[in-house]
Amino acid sequence: MSTTTAIAIFLPYGLAFFVLGTVAFVLRRTRASVVPLFAQLRHLQWFGITHGIVEWWTMLLIIEAFGSAQPVAHYLLAGFNALSFWFLLRFGIGLENAYGRLPGWARLPVIGGALWAGCWFLLGAAVLPRVLAGELVEYAFWFHGFDALTRYALAFPAALLSARALVHTARSMRVYGITALVHALRLLAAAFFVYGIATGLIVTAAPFPPASAVNTEAARAVLGFPVELIRAAAATAAAFAFVRIAREIRDAREDRLSSLREQQIVAEERERLAHDLHDRVIQTLFAAGLRLEQVTSAAHPAAVDTKQRELLSIRNTINDSIREIRGFVYRPNGAPCDLSTFALTVTEQMERLEQSFGVSISVVFSETAAADSAAVVERPFDLTSILVEAVANAVRHGKADRFEVHVEQGRRRGLLIRLQDNAEVSLETESTAQAPRRRVGHDVVLPRNSEARPEGLGLASIHIRTRRIGGSVSIRRNGAGDGTVLEIVAPLGGTRENTQRS
Repeated sequence: MSTTTAIAIFLPYGLAFFVLGTVAFVLRRTRASVVPLFAQLRHLQWFGITHGIVEWWTMLLIIEAFGSAQPVAHYLLAGFNALSFWFLLRFGIGLENAYGRLPGWARLPVIGGALWAGCWFLLGAAVLPRVLAGELVEYAFWFHGFDALTRYALAFPAALLSARALVHTARSMRVYGITALVHALRLLAAAFFVYGIATGLIVTAAPFPPASAVNTEAARAVLGFPVELIRAAAATAAAFAFVRIAREIRDAREDRLSSLREQQIVAEERERLAHDLHDRVIQTLFAAGLRLEQVTSAAHPAAVDTKQRELLSIRNTINDSIREIRGFVYRPNGAPCDLSTFALTVTEQMERLEQSFGVSISVVFSETAAADSAAVVERPFDLTSILVEAVANAVRHGKADRFEVHVEQGRRRGLLIRLQDNAEVSLETESTAQAPRRRVGHDVVLPRNSEARPEGLGLASIHIRTRRIGGSVSIRRNGAGDGTVLEIVAPLGGTRENTQRS
């Protein structure tokens, strides 16, 4: 091989392995994940660095840059090359062992590695002194033979085992939904497989089979170009794949940190609101309820008139509000419940609204919904809050005084809730509408992605809560007369027992 060809092939060849080792070193120091791949990065790091040195060392040997020290450089290269493959073998074994899929044959190269170290020292003791003394001129015969055995015993199984382990890693990473990372792992596995064939089976010619027949010279005669080009291409693909892996891990780590920061901000804000509600709003309501109780208890029971009954109703409303606020503070989303419990919750909530607003609200549960004890309502607090907001909206803005609530199961085991009122003025809109259309009894709502400030927050709150539970909402004018029909479709979970276990 000419000097120009050697430099053109081995310079980028070695650089690719240096990139692989350097990226593994940087990624390992970030400690970005506890995935088994990262526990084995130290072995991949040292393989990339040592093998990059090997390829540049080989380039210097080909162009005879060592002068009279060529024999020593050749001998040291044989040992350093085997050491680099040992690191790759350790990477593959460690990664496969992490998934409990280490094949029995994978332990054989470990024994071969120990034997190799002894043989390398014996080779140096037997051959190198004679070469330096000028007694053995054709020393390359011994070193090439040792290099071929090293590739058979270490390089080939190490590359195939690493490729196999990376395929398992790619499969295990599919659950995270990072498609680009899975593809990069598969590309790295394919690169190691091709590299294992090109460097572990196609070796330097040696006077024993199969190296005497399948070697770099024979491959060049068949292919028309040096097999080192295939090795270099595989090394470049491996480096490219690993850079992509590092980039995807970095992006996933940044997304995770951003999500954690957002969760922390939300948790801190919720805690602040909880303290404010507990220390100020609840205490104020409690004081007002206590004062009303003192006023009503001061009179003789026989003297209770209409106004005192109203005061009792107001006191009960305040107590209910205190319970709801405490429920929001200590259990913001509400515990999942079955449909019968949800029916009771809706009925009680509507009865409280009847007393508070002086309106008539009828609640009807279909026989199918009432009889299904297996279905679970995941977020009952949000659903009841939507109904409360809708009733309050219709009373405030549409002067409604009659409501009907129908709850039934949909065809696809979803929960369908329909609220109908007799509001005088309405706003008709759909959850997917691009703009509100002024017709029906609730306050103004904005399109889903609008950044403008709404005139009222009622419908905006309804849409936000519906999206939060993974459902849909539609609000339309009642075709039979005045009023609004609000329909909510919410998903139902599995059995209550399964929900509690999870």
